[in-house]
Amino acid sequence: MKKSMFLVPLAALGLLAGCAETGTSTSTPTTPTVTPTTFAQQCEAAGVEFTYVDPNTGITEAETKPAEGEEDCVAATGTLETSYTAEKGGSYYTYKYMVERSGLKYFHYYWAEPDEKTTAATATTIAEAAALDNAEYVTELFPNDGKEYYVASYSNSLATKTFVAVGSEGNIQTAIYNTTAKYDEATNVATWMPGITSITGIGNAIFESGKCNVVMYEYNPTSNDKVGPGARNFGARMECVLNLEKSTLMLNDKKTTLTGAQIGKIGDKLPENGYYFHPCLEVVKMYSLG
Repeated sequence: MKKSMFLVPLAALGLLAGCAETGTSTSTPTTPTVTPTTFAQQCEAAGVEFTYVDPNTGITEAETKPAEGEEDCVAATGTLETSYTAEKGGSYYTYKYMVERSGLKYFHYYWAEPDEKTTAATATTIAEAAALDNAEYVTELFPNDGKEYYVASYSNSLATKTFVAVGSEGNIQTAIYNTTAKYDEATNVATWMPGITSITGIGNAIFESGKCNVVMYEYNPTSNDKVGPGARNFGARMECVLNLEKSTLMLNDKKTTLTGAQIGKIGDKLPENGYYFHPCLEVVKMYSLG
């Protein structure tokens, strides 16, 4: 009796051991699938050759301080007023440097559905999309839904350019223009020539007062630096005077353009039939921001 009672537990243990052995998995673990978050990763997952190119390397390359000894504008036309910000590199340093930064743009490329006005090549597959012109600049995923898409783009100036002028009646007029400044190294003269269609607003204020302030300001929300290129706040304020001789005014017929001498004879205000005012604003002094 004692012997049989001893054998039952042993048999049970044998059954358990057998169950454990048959339940053991012999398959190899699988690598979890990574969901692509960029077009480059999407191409890699599809086996399509693709290399991403950053369209904004020019901005990174411009994040440098001018050469030693160029911290101040040449006195022939104006000087950069120094402050603790300017001395530490918290502002633009020369007219030439200011002009260079005025032309910097941020570029963005993306997929868009074509319409009747689209002339660019289109794609319906990832492989076709990767071969399109400018596709190397795209980061967002290709929709890959069987529809046609092309590479669209837009650009914005890195710096905001705000023009401020006070009219003859004391009214302050402001406007923002996506304008690039020019610089003549021989004369050390920097100029702005915004295209103004608000003739009765800032256009008249500049014409009446003969001067204008331009605030060029860059803001970088990703930076914790307080001074220098790429800092949170970077730029300058410029005092400008109107050079009427180099200015032009297009009338409403969009055919007649008045030059400086002709504009000077029209009176105290720009004419009501003025359409497009191109004032030539010469920078005479530059101040640091901060």
